[in-house]
Amino acid sequence: EVVDRQAKTMRDMLDQGQGIEVRLATEREEIDALWTLRQKLGAAVTGVNSGDFAEDIVVPLGRIATMVRRVEAIAKKNDLAIYNYGHAGDGNLHVNITFDKASEEETKRARQAVHDVFEATLEEGGSISGEHGIGNTKRDYIGMEVDQNTAVVMTAIKDALDPRGILNPGKAIPPAESVSK
Repeated sequence: EVVDRQAKTMRDMLDQGQGIEVRLATEREEIDALWTLRQKLGAAVTGVNSGDFAEDIVVPLGRIATMVRRVEAIAKKNDLAIYNYGHAGDGNLHVNITFDKASEEETKRARQAVHDVFEATLEEGGSISGEHGIGNTKRDYIGMEVDQNTAVVMTAIKDALDPRGILNPGKAIPPAESVSK
């Protein structure tokens, strides 16, 4: 009952917001077709250009439309193709910034776009990592979201749970001194 009510609300919102095509999958065949499309989407976007920064962010549900518009503006500002898809029900957006790896200038604009997306995400009350963690790619950006004291606590917890440093060494938690916030 709750899912049906939320689906109707979402459809109404998309209709009012001038959604290009709004369909509600209710039959197993329709649901399976949507999931198949979703599973193929990442690979399709990755193949658009030779370079792709695939980021996952999360914003409060009420900020999704604003965030999509902000990402569109970032794409325009940096003269790049950026593709968004995600999980509207929990605020996750997969932001894929595509670029030509052979072009130093375009790669530089793509890196700037990543920074701009993360900055906008935080301004919208979100987090730079929606579901895939920090790892190597976001390690240098975590200081945009957490302060140095938080990094110290995170490092202490990691050290307590992994005293030999063998679990994902060097990933996710930057040295506290590198966090400037």
